[in-house]
Amino acid sequence: MLTAAAWNALVAADYGVAIDRAEECIGEFKAAAGALQADLERAGKPLPSGGVTGAARDAILANGPLNSVATRYFIIGEANRLFVRTDPAKFVAARSAYEEAARLGFGRGYNTNGVFWIPAEKATLRLQAFATVTNTVTPASPPPR
Repeated sequence: MLTAAAWNALVAADYGVAIDRAEECIGEFKAAAGALQADLERAGKPLPSGGVTGAARDAILANGPLNSVATRYFIIGEANRLFVRTDPAKFVAARSAYEEAARLGFGRGYNTNGVFWIPAEKATLRLQAFATVTNTVTPASPPPR
């Protein structure tokens, strides 16, 4: 429910609300998400994405805290990325949120078309785009001398 509220706020360009809604569960579920991520990394068994059914769908849904936290970090990254247009300091917050999402590679988001997607992959693409920006001076890096 809060993930949908965060997405809806993001779509409505209400970035502060999107961030607030996304952050509401991260504090509560971040430790569980990290533990699930570590367990899945140790198992070394990749989870599918896309339109999945049956046992594959159940395996993804069994990682609820991980899925929620990964998706919400991505939402925070998106909201801050869009905030950059009016507040350049949000660049650092966007990058930080994308980095957190990228660390949760076994997390899955679920869209309204019934397709699972991988927040870590989308976050990594955003981070790569940040790295190719020609103006790399941000509040996190000093200006060139």
